[in-house]
Amino acid sequence: VYKGFYNPVGRLDEAFFQEQTNSNEGWDVITSGSAVRDGDDVSWNELLTFAQTQDLSIPAKYDEMAAMLDVDAFIDYLIVELFTNNADWPNVNWISARERSATGKWRFFVWDSEFAFREAYLNRIAFDEYPQNRGDGLNGEETEIAWVYRALRQNSQFDTRFDQRIKVHLFGAGALAPTNLAARFNELKNEMAMSIPLMDTFIVDDFMTDRYAVFLNACQTQ
Repeated sequence: VYKGFYNPVGRLDEAFFQEQTNSNEGWDVITSGSAVRDGDDVSWNELLTFAQTQDLSIPAKYDEMAAMLDVDAFIDYLIVELFTNNADWPNVNWISARERSATGKWRFFVWDSEFAFREAYLNRIAFDEYPQNRGDGLNGEETEIAWVYRALRQNSQFDTRFDQRIKVHLFGAGALAPTNLAARFNELKNEMAMSIPLMDTFIVDDFMTDRYAVFLNACQTQ
């Protein structure tokens, strides 16, 4: 008889990023609502101000943004959140961090994503609305991730790179390609078989059948 369970997770703080990246430098770590977990928000506020006030259709301005933000990592982050349809995002449940060094750039990290892969949100994409109808999505919401996204969208380089990263991750040997995603699901399912012998297989039976077309069509129409 189950009485409860623990959900142990790593805490994404300065010590975590130092360990994961073999860094001896300090880190700025920002969480939802621009709350400071470690370091300070000076560089973070510079990034947000730049995104909200500069015309990134100008190549030099886009390059300045790319010097502050790891654009490829940001695109990869968006693809994961959008494709899996994390319904409790992008207004909350995110973490961004950067090494406090001359080469440090801001990167976003997935956090608290148990609302991903939900059947109720199979046909919704957070470009234009949150899956739970709580806002206007990346194209309209006044939140940090949306500001950065819309700023980058001013430049066609971003769209081109977004398309390239989709091809990397959703096709061939990509982590989100059908074969690999199903293999990863089944690996975890087998690992949990003793505790959850009748695990719901909606992700491989239904989500993966329909989600690719929904997601790719949404990307093409942006």
